[in-house]
Amino acid sequence: MSAPVTETVVLAQLRAMGCNFFDIGVLQQNGRMLLRERWTAPRALAAVPWLKHENARGAHIFLRPHGEHALSLLDDLTA
Repeated sequence: MSAPVTETVVLAQLRAMGCNFFDIGVLQQNGRMLLRERWTAPRALAAVPWLKHENARGAHIFLRPHGEHALSLLDDLTA
């Protein structure tokens, strides 16, 4: 049986970042920021149901490499 689409896409994103640890951010509609730091890929994948629930409630979800890295996070860009 294949993995659900969301988990497949999240795993591809985690692999593409090429790092061992990640920070997960959940910006809720009330302005509260929940930040989970130094999560492994399996931990982030296990959180997908919770992240989907938060997103369905209007929260913005972001994932970034933990610590210093050569990647940049771009958000809310317009054309």
